[in-house]
Amino acid sequence: MRFVRIALFLLVAGLLATTAAASTFGDAIEAAKRGNLDRAIELYTQFIEQSGRPDRDIAVAYNNRGVTYKRKGDLSRAIADYSQAIRLRPNYAKAYYNRGNAYKDGRKPKMAIADYNRAIQIDPRMAAAYNNRGLCYRSLGQLDLAIADYNRAIELQPRVPRTYNNRGNAWKAKGQYQRAIADYNYALKLNPRYATPYYNRGVAYQKMGKLDLAIADIKRFMELNPRHPYGPRRLRLLQKLKAQQGGGKPAPSDGGGRSGGKI
Repeated sequence: MRFVRIALFLLVAGLLATTAAASTFGDAIEAAKRGNLDRAIELYTQFIEQSGRPDRDIAVAYNNRGVTYKRKGDLSRAIADYSQAIRLRPNYAKAYYNRGNAYKDGRKPKMAIADYNRAIQIDPRMAAAYNNRGLCYRSLGQLDLAIADYNRAIELQPRVPRTYNNRGNAWKAKGQYQRAIADYNYALKLNPRYATPYYNRGVAYQKMGKLDLAIADIKRFMELNPRHPYGPRRLRLLQKLKAQQGGGKPAPSDGGGRSGGKI
């Protein structure tokens, strides 16, 4: 009977500890949702430091704490946490994807690509990894590889406006403005209040010499995103080009410049 009582005590203690840990983890998620990032980090840390947790659960906590650090702009701590998650759970696709995002934001596209490769190897249907790997290829000037990745992302998730915008930027960089405009059009069909494609389509129209259409798009971009500095700069440039065009003067190229070639 004594051994039965001990066994029951240990079982109840274990259940209470499990319940407390689950509460800590849930509270961390809620704190992060509310934007209380320091509190979320504190709670994830408490969960990680609790003994007896399975490696799988601890890996998720490291991953989530890494996401929280990244939201605070602390990429080095985020990468350290993602790396810990991967150490505990080597086939954790989301941790590779998140670490890739941190490397991408830290302007280390080759390291990001390596992590996206691993994420895709583990989960070949992770559309976001294809999209973000495409962004890295685009930053390296490897436009065909970028377009191939955007294509695959669209196959997997055909109703994500951001991917069409990104593919449009790659087509624009290749000088294929009609294809770029078609992608921007579809992004806007999916989400008419998505400001970014208006700006990028305006730049494409400018490259084609369609200044009235370009001006209309930049004005719409400014309505939707009035605080972005690229809008007024691009509009001033277009108005200058329009005035010179009307005066018979050759229109100067913007050269990408500070007006921003894409966003």
